[in-house]
Parts: sequence; C-alpha cells; structure tokens
Amino acid sequence: MIWRVDAVFISDDGVKDDSFLNVAGTAAEGAYMTWTEGSSALPLNRAAAKAYQEAYGAEPGAFFQEGYAATLALLNAIEKAGSTDYDAVVKALRTEYVDTRRLAR
Repeated sequence: MIWRVDAVFISDDGVKDDSFLNVAGTAAEGAYMTWTEGSSALPLNRAAAKAYQEAYGAEPGAFFQEGYAATLALLNAIEKAGSTDYDAVVKALRTEYVDTRRLAR
C-alpha cells in the first residue's frame, strides 16, 4: 500500500543539500525551507570552494561555507589567545571580531 500525504512540507536548512531534491524529485515542488543567505558569491567563499575543488576534484557539500567560516573564527581565536587553552580560546571567540564574509586570509 502506498500512502499519499497531502500537506505542505516545511523544513529547516537540513534539506539545503541537493540530495533532498534528488530523492524527493517533483514531490519537492512547493516545499518551504530556510537557510542562510547566499554566500557562495563572496570572494572568501569562492576562493575556498575553488581550493577544495582543486584538492579533491569534487564540489564542496552543503554547509561547506558555514564550516569554513567557523574554522576561520576558531583559528583566529587560537591565534589571538596565543594558545589552544579552552578558556583562552572561548574568551577570544567572544571578544574578537572575525570578518568571514569579505577577504581570504
């Protein structure tokens, strides 16, 4: 028996990956989902994606840009803290601004 649910599909950014569309096919039409603003056009993200493609011969997956930005913030915090001590890194994360939207390091 095949069940058909006639309801609006609403999801968070967990369906950002193309695999959702590949699995759902036309059933995905009309679905509502949230995600962060498009950041793939930012110079920092373009450079990171290009480096990933050159290194691994594949497109970076979903949430690559968010993970890359988080890594930059963490590396900056370690640099500012002068160590990997947990409390020092947390303090740097909370007090140091890192621009992850414009320029590559």
